[in-house]
Amino acid sequence: MDSKKEAAAIYDAETDSSDGGSDNQATEDPELAQQRAKRIDDLFTFVRFGNRSDTRETLTSAKDIHDDLVNERDTNGYTCVHWAAKKGDVEMLYILQSFNAKLNCQTLGDSRMYPVHWAASEGRIGALRFFLE
Repeated sequence: MDSKKEAAAIYDAETDSSDGGSDNQATEDPELAQQRAKRIDDLFTFVRFGNRSDTRETLTSAKDIHDDLVNERDTNGYTCVHWAAKKGDVEMLYILQSFNAKLNCQTLGDSRMYPVHWAASEGRIGALRFFLE
């Protein structure tokens, strides 16, 4: 439990420093926060199940109100890129990249793994080639 709290604190610090703290979720309207959380949840589901059309649609529709949705993390500190790499879904990786996904971000917590590590550990050669391009 302590490592999750630590990971959350690290993520908050990274987020605040990367965008100057302009995304102040503490003052966000509760209804908007709920919509945002659902959109994030849906996106991770679409990526994990390889649903490319819904992934594109979600990222496109969210661009105006949540332009960095593609780089959000799930409750374990993983990004959509991590999940696509783990599955070896190269087409999904290209979709995420087209929405400016960060390809070299580490997981939060103790492991600090990059998506390329996940691809390698799962033997996903196509995904490894994608990251090495």
